[in-house]
Amino acid sequence: MYRVCVTVILCLWIGVPEAVVSQERPAETKVTAAVTILLTPTRGEDGKLVVGKDGTTQFSILIADHTNDRGHAPFGGTVEPGEKPRVAAARETAEESRFQFKEDVILKKLTDAPEVLVGSLALYVVVVDYVSPKAMDEASSDGDGSWERQGYAWMPVEVVDQIVASEDKKIPERYRSPHAKTDHMWSAFAKVYPQVRPEITRVIRGERERRNEKARKDRDKR
Repeated sequence: MYRVCVTVILCLWIGVPEAVVSQERPAETKVTAAVTILLTPTRGEDGKLVVGKDGTTQFSILIADHTNDRGHAPFGGTVEPGEKPRVAAARETAEESRFQFKEDVILKKLTDAPEVLVGSLALYVVVVDYVSPKAMDEASSDGDGSWERQGYAWMPVEVVDQIVASEDKKIPERYRSPHAKTDHMWSAFAKVYPQVRPEITRVIRGERERRNEKARKDRDKR
C-alpha cells in the first residue's frame, strides 16, 4: 500500500490528467495502482435507510483513515508485477477492510465495472452490502496489509463532495470514526475524486433503477 502512495503523489505533482472511462484501457497504458470505491445505501443513526426528499435512496462511500497522518480515503494499493488491476483492487479492498469484504466477492463485482483511468491510476466503483464500521475497526489487524487502516466510516456522497471541495478538506466530527487519528481527507484522493465522481453518479443511478424495478416486480407478485 505504501508504495502506491509515492506513485499517486508523483502523478498529482505533475497535474491530474483527464479521466478515461472504459471497460478496457489503451494497450500502451500501464496501471501501477488500483482503487475501489465502495457504495452502499445510507443508513441513519437508527439503522434505517435514508431517503431523500424526492423519495430516492441515498448512498454513502466507505472511507477509512490511514495508520499514518495521510488522512482518509477509500481502499487501494499497488498493482503487483503480473497482477491485473481489478485483482489488485479486490485484494487491497479485502486487506484494508480487515477482510470484512471478501476478495472473491469484490472481484466478481469488479469484473463488469468500468475502469476510470487517471494517469496510471485505475479506479472502480461498485455497490456492496452494508458492513458495520465497528466490525471493521474491531477485526484483527495482523498481517496482509490489514493493519494499514483504521477509523472506518460510511460517509454520504454529498458530504464527501463538500469535504473535497473545501479548502482544508476537514471531515466533520459526526462523520468520523472514534478510532480515526486524523480529521481530514487524504489530499491525493481529494485531487482524483472529481475525475471519478461522474462514474459514482452513474452507478448510483443504475442501482436506484435496479431497486425500483425490483420493487415494481415485487408489487406485481402480490
